[in-house]
Amino acid sequence: MIPPGSFFRAGLQLLLAEEDNINRSIKVREGIYTAKAKEGRYIFKNPPYGYFKVGERKERKLVVNESEAIVVRFIYSAYLKGVPIYLIAEQAKEKGFRRSGNVAIQRILSYALYAGLQHVDAFKDYPGGLFLAQHELIIDLSTWEMVQHKLRKSEK
Repeated sequence: MIPPGSFFRAGLQLLLAEEDNINRSIKVREGIYTAKAKEGRYIFKNPPYGYFKVGERKERKLVVNESEAIVVRFIYSAYLKGVPIYLIAEQAKEKGFRRSGNVAIQRILSYALYAGLQHVDAFKDYPGGLFLAQHELIIDLSTWEMVQHKLRKSEK
């Protein structure tokens, strides 16, 4: 026989456990926001193309992988010169770019990290958007902005 208060007690324990999960989730998201927006750290496991990671935990930084950075700079300069993306993809592959397809090139072109910025989602009352990151740049900010302007124009 089941004691009469056990269902109530079980339900209460489930609600308390769920509240703990929600609080833990909020703390994790706040930590991610702090690391990315306030401290400018790159927190993901794998570094983006053109970089490698050096250091441990909070001291971990992105450092330019010069052989891959040459390809990234080529992609940006070729796009600004008006070379079609499919040709950029072919030429980048000849230079050692392992990813294939136009989408890979478009991702490289739209990734703000190469210009020293990183996208951060809004959290609570904190704004989202692009924030300064603390790593070496592969391209300068003005080049990235020109490419973004050109990408937006081509979408229309």
